[in-house]
Amino acid sequence: MVDRIGTVRRLTPPATEPVTLAEAKKHLRINTDFTKDDNYIQGLISSARDHAEKYCGRSWATADFVWTVEALTLSVYGSSQYKFKIPMQFISSINEIGYLDSDSVDQVIATSLIGLDSDRQWVTIPDTIEGSDWVIRFSAGPDLGTSQNEVTPDAIKQAIFLLVGDAYENRQASILVVSITENPAVVSLLHDYRVNMGV
Repeated sequence: MVDRIGTVRRLTPPATEPVTLAEAKKHLRINTDFTKDDNYIQGLISSARDHAEKYCGRSWATADFVWTVEALTLSVYGSSQYKFKIPMQFISSINEIGYLDSDSVDQVIATSLIGLDSDRQWVTIPDTIEGSDWVIRFSAGPDLGTSQNEVTPDAIKQAIFLLVGDAYENRQASILVVSITENPAVVSLLHDYRVNMGV
C-alpha cells in the first residue's frame, strides 16, 4: 500500500504494439497491397491500446514510466531494507529513484542499492533512506511468458481489433466517440483485466 497514489505518466511510446499493422489490416479485411491508410491504421492501433490501458489501469505494451508521489509507506524487508509497491502491474525494471532528503536536497539512490522482486512486485531500498517527494522511473508492460516475450491476452487483442474497426469504419468525430466508448463487446473483453477499477 502507498500513503498517496500520486501520478503515473508514460515517458516513452512503446517500441512495439500488442497488435501489428498486418493483424489489424487482416481484421479490417484490407488487402496487404493497399498501403495508403497504413499510417492512419497504425495510429488507430496506438489509440485503441491507450484506451484499453486507461480502462484496465495497466500497460499493454512495454514502455518507460515515472511515478511521482509525496510519501511512501515503507515496510521493513529483511534485516536492512525497506520495501514498497508501485501502483502498476508487471514492472520489469526500476531505472531511477529520486527523493528530497530532510534538508530538501535532491538525492538519487544508486541503482546497485535498488532491488525488484519480480514475483511479488516489491521494490526494495536501504532502510537508512528517508525522504519525501519521490520520483521513481521504471519500465512496465504486459505479463512475460517463459520465453520472456511479451504476452498480451487474446481478449485484449480482440478488444483492440474491435476499437480499430469501429474507428476505421466511422471516421466522423461525433460517431467515433459513441462507437469507441459504448461498444459492449469491448467492455466485456476488457473488464476482467481491470486493476483497481482502472484509471
